[in-house]
Amino acid sequence: HKLADIVEGEKAFLNPDLSVFILAERLHVSQDEVVDAVHRLHGTSFKKYIDSLRIEYSLPLLAEINYNYDNTEDLMQVAHKCGYLDTSTFEHCFNEVMQLSVKQWCAVGRGGY
Repeated sequence: HKLADIVEGEKAFLNPDLSVFILAERLHVSQDEVVDAVHRLHGTSFKKYIDSLRIEYSLPLLAEINYNYDNTEDLMQVAHKCGYLDTSTFEHCFNEVMQLSVKQWCAVGRGGY
């Protein structure tokens, strides 16, 4: 599917400016068609789809850093690499997707990474 080719194949989900509008323009379809396609293919909203891809991408990056709350610079770098502009949004989305905080995920063995 062209949507997945752009979002996942080209890693467009890493672009912090990615929006339904931008994807609709690239695909030459309406914004409603993008939203409908995401819901049909992934069973979720556009935002949740993008967040899930970004958080999945973050897992090996988080596993590489020795994360603790004294080292917020590393977390900021991970957040930026994943398409988030700040750590608070990244941490909120991480919690939504993983049902754990970043700190909890790192403490419980980093999910096998």
